[in-house]
Amino acid sequence: MRLKLFLCGAAMLIITNLRAQVRDVALSYTYHPGSKYLPPLDSADQEGRTQHNEFNFNSNLTLRQRIDTTTGKVSLLTSSVWVRYSVFRSSGFNKTILPSELLASNLGLQYYATINNRWSYAAFVSGGLNTGFKEIDFNDIFLTGGVIFLRQFSPKFRLGMGVLVHNTFGTPLVWPAITADWRFGKKFKLDIRVPDEGPGINYKIGVSYQLNQRWHTEFSFKPHALTYDVKQTDKIDNRLMNFWQLPFGLSLHSKREKMEFFGGAGFTALRRFGYGEKKLSKMFAKYPYYGLGANLFSVRALR
Repeated sequence: MRLKLFLCGAAMLIITNLRAQVRDVALSYTYHPGSKYLPPLDSADQEGRTQHNEFNFNSNLTLRQRIDTTTGKVSLLTSSVWVRYSVFRSSGFNKTILPSELLASNLGLQYYATINNRWSYAAFVSGGLNTGFKEIDFNDIFLTGGVIFLRQFSPKFRLGMGVLVHNTFGTPLVWPAITADWRFGKKFKLDIRVPDEGPGINYKIGVSYQLNQRWHTEFSFKPHALTYDVKQTDKIDNRLMNFWQLPFGLSLHSKREKMEFFGGAGFTALRRFGYGEKKLSKMFAKYPYYGLGANLFSVRALR
């Protein structure tokens, strides 16, 4: 039922966005086959297996765009919507370790402006509801913001540095941010984004190769961490669930007019999760961490 609501909501957003200046709309599905459960050390948990299905929707809209014809300066205000719905199908466990489903959502605003021919900056702020559905309150809301200053060194190389602020532990924390866009050779491109777009804290290091005007392939490393508020145990207040993934993937993209199709496969070296408290004083507290065995994955998407 929740999957149907997710798909209906995505369809309604697409229809609504068609009336605005849509920059990007994408739907994707990632499949992780059954993976072996890795309990904490000295744990009496029974070994089990978990299959992980992930549905993603995102949309970017242009709210305002201005170009000063005298100075050539550009300013751009955009908004974004991201939704990730994860389903876990587990078997062989002697107790519930993972929720059966998780929702991560993100609504953001981004502002980009050029300062001169070499310098520009991008500021962003977003908020989202990350939950396991059992109990929803203020602890399920996660906020992120930041600013990045970009320097165009040449037509083929741009570097950006800045800061990222998020409230994963209930108190704002500052982290570094860096981006790099480098086109080298005739057909290669290096793309580094810290943070990358999407719910949670995402990173991307990717190298793509342009096969022809319509086709390109990319190898990328996209580690990401998502935090949720879940009702998994009565022993911990402010039930913070940390979920890390370290995927390496190879994808093939085909672009035809305004539509892009891409699919791929890869290897997830690590999927680790644990439960703690949404308090800064508990940031380095030692809680048991669980895991799912390394496995392959496949992804299909339409943009």
